[in-house]
Amino acid sequence: MKSDINTPLIQEDYPSATSDDSTHDDDQEGSDIIVPYKQSPFSCVFNFVNTSLGSGVLTLPFDLMVAGYALGVGLSLTFCLLSMASYYMLIKTANYSHRFQYNTVADKIFPKYIGIIAIVASILFSCGCVISYAIVLRDNFFFFTEQQTQYKNILLWSIMIFIILPLCFLPNLESLKFNSYFVVIVNIYLAFVIVYTFFRRFFAGLAPHPTVVPINKSLSFLQAFPLTTQAFNSQYNFLNLYRELHSRKKNAPKVITWTLLIITTLYMTMGIFGYLTFGTTTQSDILKNLAEEGSILTQVANLGMILLMICHYPIVAYPIRKSIEGLLFKTDEYDNKKVQYLISTLIVVIASLIGTFLQSIDNILDFTSSLAGGTLGFIIPGLFYWRLAQKYQIKKQMIAGILMITVGFIVTGLGFSMAIYKWIIRPLIK
Repeated sequence: MKSDINTPLIQEDYPSATSDDSTHDDDQEGSDIIVPYKQSPFSCVFNFVNTSLGSGVLTLPFDLMVAGYALGVGLSLTFCLLSMASYYMLIKTANYSHRFQYNTVADKIFPKYIGIIAIVASILFSCGCVISYAIVLRDNFFFFTEQQTQYKNILLWSIMIFIILPLCFLPNLESLKFNSYFVVIVNIYLAFVIVYTFFRRFFAGLAPHPTVVPINKSLSFLQAFPLTTQAFNSQYNFLNLYRELHSRKKNAPKVITWTLLIITTLYMTMGIFGYLTFGTTTQSDILKNLAEEGSILTQVANLGMILLMICHYPIVAYPIRKSIEGLLFKTDEYDNKKVQYLISTLIVVIASLIGTFLQSIDNILDFTSSLAGGTLGFIIPGLFYWRLAQKYQIKKQMIAGILMITVGFIVTGLGFSMAIYKWIIRPLIK
């Protein structure tokens, strides 16, 4: 074990020539279960990308609008690098503990209350995601008018119950790899539509939008913190993905690198071109701006986003169910299908109820992403890493853990404060 924690943060230890966890060598003594199914690195990358490319992708142009394109890109790249560091911290911790849920990991190296905080943060963050997906689904029913709310809600519930819920019953992430392929294709198409819209306006003399600025000099740029955290925070599902990955120690660095490369490329393309096109009129859901264009391309984009949310929803509902199972049954693997179906049904029904009455995705994401995203994405991985470094008295890695914890508290504090100001204090002042 000591050689594992002594390995530098960005260098993962490799199995020996005779050790390959495809034969379950990674599921050694102390593990809760031997995983009977394994994801290839290829399918794991797509499932990881699917985990990341949810409703947060629609908010990137808005993030750049409130921060300015230069500051917004800087914030996005910073969060990308911080997320990469936190993934490696989680890998080190999982390798040491042979656990793959936050509470079971924490139970091995911390008092139990740390694990409870971690798993509650995971559930809160994931719940914010699935609620926002219900809102995005409803908002993209472009074939109904604004006055036909009841028809939107009926269609929303029909999709949730008869299509999404059965997908949430699938037993593992490997089963969802084809959903993930489709999610990536839809996001590439959405990026194409945004770029096309920019150049169409550019040649008509309407772009870049006259209100575009490199840096927003007002403190309103802090509004970008919660939603940018949302865009790059996939820690809530990372340990589930890592657990199922074939030859996980060898393949994890490649999976992380390719995933972050893909999502950063898509994020920057959509964010920059979306903001340059719409300027200060950019909405928290870029599809609302595109819908005003009224072209067949944008209608296909809306339809694609409906299908994307259907395919994406189960991969986020899965870690909620696993977290609840871990909290209730204290194990990484609970195999009572009736209980699994019950938990999945409750997730879908409750998220649909809340999503039916909220009007905007940033209503929910500002709070869940700032509070739970910063905690789960930075504070908890930093705490895990610091504790392991402390155990082996490795000063540099102790400092790295403390820095990550500090960043987490700053991001969480600023983001949650801005969410309170935006949705509670500012309306009262007005």
